Amino acid sequence: MISSECAEPLAGKFRTLAIEQNVGFPMRDASLNLAERVPLIDVRSFVTALSIQKATGGNLAEILDGLARASCY
Repeated sequence: MISSECAEPLAGKFRTLAIEQNVGFPMRDASLNLAERVPLIDVRSFVTALSIQKATGGNLAEILDGLARASCY
């Protein structure tokens, strides 16, 4: 969804993430690759939030909402 609704160049970076997952990359590896392609603290925070949520569980929507609020300040 991000790759179709965001503007380039970010859309392409997320498109590559989706392709990597579709060809069999583990989510962790594909998301770490995204963080390397997009060297922004917000992307690193997003990748970290995904990794923590996958390992511990919890409500991903709440986690991402909190991340979005924190990055606005």
